[in-house]
Amino acid sequence: MSNVCMNLSSDGNTWDFTKETITVGRSSTCDLCLSEPNISRAHAVFHYDNGSWYLKDLGSTNGTWINGNRLEPNKTVHLHEGARIDFGNAHQVVFHKGPSEVPVRELDFPETEVRPLPPSPPVPSTPSFPVNPPLPANNSQPADPPVPNGGFQAGNAIAPLYGQPSDPVRYDVPAPQVFVPLRCQRNFWKVFFLSLITFGIYGMVVYSHISREINTIASPYDGRRTMHFMLALLLICATFGVFGFIWMHKLCGRIRDELQRRGAPFAFGPKTFWLWGVLGSFIVAGTFIFGIRLMRSMNYLAADYNAKGY
Repeated sequence: MSNVCMNLSSDGNTWDFTKETITVGRSSTCDLCLSEPNISRAHAVFHYDNGSWYLKDLGSTNGTWINGNRLEPNKTVHLHEGARIDFGNAHQVVFHKGPSEVPVRELDFPETEVRPLPPSPPVPSTPSFPVNPPLPANNSQPADPPVPNGGFQAGNAIAPLYGQPSDPVRYDVPAPQVFVPLRCQRNFWKVFFLSLITFGIYGMVVYSHISREINTIASPYDGRRTMHFMLALLLICATFGVFGFIWMHKLCGRIRDELQRRGAPFAFGPKTFWLWGVLGSFIVAGTFIFGIRLMRSMNYLAADYNAKGY
């Protein structure tokens, strides 16, 4: 069994987790989904590192408490065995390392006198019958052959006997997820020249990837979704370009929030878009500066995501 294992218990319910990162929140994408209204969509995250478990509040509205002490937002705290964790004053769990175990209570029985049992009466013999009796000689249909595991065959259908045990079905084991690394080596000048050669098609592909990757990186924490660029492109055409400013403003806002959460050493956000992408377009060079900073920001987020796995 892997050493990466954690158990949470609450009011008779238990949850076992065997992955290094467990997200908690009201969003259906979280590993531990809590439906209480006081729980934020992306409330907190557990993380396993070097044999220890840590907990971080993701800036939730109603906070996270450990043994009655509220955590500072976006600050990682080491967890100890038996810690009582309260999410938003709405749901309390108890933290344990390792899988859940059913406690065994020792019962004290009084000493009793052991007496031999009386001899049992003889068991009458029972007649034996063949399991698959052959058909009469005047019937040309062959007898059904015996089927292993205690079943019987009727024609071409195989039916198990009533009460035959089967393999238990596990509903608490999540399906394995394949980690797909994100692109982190984008170059603005490559995107620019290939977009010119392909009449803008390559640029649309790059922005489609960016809209999908920001959801992969940020959605487990902020619970939001950025519209796919191809769908946004239809609305841009329908609104004579107005929706493009709205879409880019929201995209840059999510990139800014995620850069701050991951401790990036540089700044990027909606101000960068309006200053360089819009106003800077009057001096031509501003558009290039915005594109370079956008690619740099997405490369940083993708590299950090690939390194941490979340």
